Parts: sequence; structure tokens; C-alpha cells
Amino acid sequence: MSERLRAFVAVPLGHEVAREVSALLEDLARTGVDVRWVRPEGLHCTLKFLGLVEKTDLEALSEKLRAPLASVGPFPVRVRGIGAFPSWKNPRVLWLGLEGEPLGRLAEIVETEAASLGFPRETRPFRPHLTLGRFRSQRQWSRAAPVVEEKGRRELGSFTVRDVVVFRSELSREGARYTPLWTIPLGPSTL
Repeated sequence: MSERLRAFVAVPLGHEVAREVSALLEDLARTGVDVRWVRPEGLHCTLKFLGLVEKTDLEALSEKLRAPLASVGPFPVRVRGIGAFPSWKNPRVLWLGLEGEPLGRLAEIVETEAASLGFPRETRPFRPHLTLGRFRSQRQWSRAAPVVEEKGRRELGSFTVRDVVVFRSELSREGARYTPLWTIPLGPSTL
């Protein structure tokens, strides 16, 4: 019997900066803007959203990712900059920027291996980020501007990427809940 799951491949936020990012989320939430905030434990950098897929296809993808991801050693990522998708004029998603060139390499590996199994390729360019929240409306948005202005300019810290994780995503009224299914370690460190 087949089992279908909503899933994605991602890099989880490192514990080294979790406290700073949680504090930022609290500061933004206190402004009263009409945003559904991501739970701190759910913060991640999506490498590829897979959608609703067969569990057996996820298992095959996880196995296929092991060798190429082992060729990438753990690497540091800096957390800085706040932005909005699609634009500041019409924000729908508020995000926190990530700087670490190997993130693009990880995304390309995941795209290539997923495409070899028949998953459709992403057509948008990869932009490494952590989604902080999704706008329900733009009501009170101007109240968050001082926090965005102050925190968006400075670096919140850095963390070391050591793993790529295949997550299950379950949607509910309380927000999305993510469950790690497979953790795929990166290769030996070159740091």
C-alpha cells in the first residue's frame, strides 16, 4: 500500500544562532503586524520543495543524495539581512538572509538528483533564506519597520551546516509541523 507525504529537502537552522533568530521573531511579533510567524524549531533553508510524493520516492531520493552530499564538507553560513518576497511594496513572505556559497551547490545537487528520479526542476533561482513568517494582511506593517531597519542591517551570527534533511510537512490550523525523515550528513570537514 502506497503512502503519500508532503515533503521538502532543507538545511535546518544551526543551534549556534537559534537564540538570536528566536529573539528577532519575538521582537517582530511584539510589533503586532498581521503575520503568521514560523515556530523557531521549524526554521530551515529549503533546498527543494517536493510537494505531495510517494514515500518510496523519498526513500530513493534520500539514498541518491548520500554520495554527492558526502563530497561537500561542513561549511559556515552567516545569517544577515531581512527581506520580503515578492517585494517590500507587496510583502507576502518575510525572510532572513543566509550567506554561504556552498548552499547553492547543495541546492544544485538536490535539484540534479531529484530530476534524475523524475521530480520537476525548480524554475526560480535559488535564494538561500529562512522564512520568518507569512503575511495574512499588510495591516500594521509600518510598526515593524524600526525592527526590520535595526536588525536587518546587522549580522545575527553564523552556524555550521553539517547535514541535509528530508522533512515531512503537515499543515494544520496551528501552522505547519515539520518532521525529519532522513538526515544525510555532509562529508568530512575541510574547516
